[in-house]
Amino acid sequence: MAPGILWVSSRIVNKDKLDVEKFCEWYENTHIQEVLILPGFPSALRYEAVTPVPRGMQYGKEAPWLTTYAMPDVDYRLSQAFKDLSGGNPPSAELIEAVYKHTRFDTRFYEERGSFPASSTSPATAPSPTSSSSPTPSSSSSSSTPPKFLIAATFHAPKDCTTEFPKQFRAKLLPQLEETPGFVRAKTYEVATALVLDRWNWAAAEGVPGWLVMAEFEGGEAPAVEGFLGEGGVEVGVYKVGRIYSEEEWGCVGE
Repeated sequence: MAPGILWVSSRIVNKDKLDVEKFCEWYENTHIQEVLILPGFPSALRYEAVTPVPRGMQYGKEAPWLTTYAMPDVDYRLSQAFKDLSGGNPPSAELIEAVYKHTRFDTRFYEERGSFPASSTSPATAPSPTSSSSPTPSSSSSSSTPPKFLIAATFHAPKDCTTEFPKQFRAKLLPQLEETPGFVRAKTYEVATALVLDRWNWAAAEGVPGWLVMAEFEGGEAPAVEGFLGEGGVEVGVYKVGRIYSEEEWGCVGE
C-alpha cells in the first residue's frame, strides 16, 4: 500500500461563458465534497495561485486553481469500488453545459517517493488538529494546520535513468528549498496515471512530466525559487492555501 495524492489543476477556458465566482462556488461547495465521499480520499486542500505571478512560475497563471486529495493508498484508483462510485453518478446535462464545457481539469494520481524532512506529512494532506498519530511518510494527519504557501513543480525524468531524479532533487533542488526563507517541508511524487478533461472531453494526458515536487512555506510573502527552472521545472506554480477539507471533518465520510 503506497500513499499518494490525487492532484487536480483547473482553469476556465471560456471566460465569457463561465465566471470565476460561479465556478468556484460549485467546485468548492459541491464537487470536492463529492470526491471526499469516496472512502479512499480522507481530506483535501484547495489552493489558488498567488498574484502577481512570480517571474518564471507561470503555470499558476495558466491554471490558477489546484486541489490535492490525500490518498493513503494510491492504488485505490484501480479498485472496483472507486470505478463504481466515480462513474456511477454522471453530472447533469445542465451542469455539463454550464461548467464542464467551459473548463479544463488536469487530473493526475501521484505516488509518494520522498519526504523532506523524513518525518513530514504530505503537502496534499489536510491535517486533523485532534490526531494523536505520529506523522510518517504514509500518515494523513498532523497536529498543525497547513503552511500558507505551496510551490508545485513538475519535472521530466533524466533521459539516462528514471531513478536519477531523486538524486538530482536531493543534490540540487532540496538545498535551494532549504535556503529559501519560510521553507517547512517538501515531498516528491512519481506520476501513476494522468488524464485531461478538456471541455467535457476525456483523454489520456500525453507527455506529462514524470515527477512532482510539492514544497510548503510559511511567511508573509510568497516564495520564489528560480532554481526550479534551471533544474528543468516544467509546470511551476506558486499557490496559497484557500480552503481546508480536514480529515477530522471528512475522514469517516463514505466509510
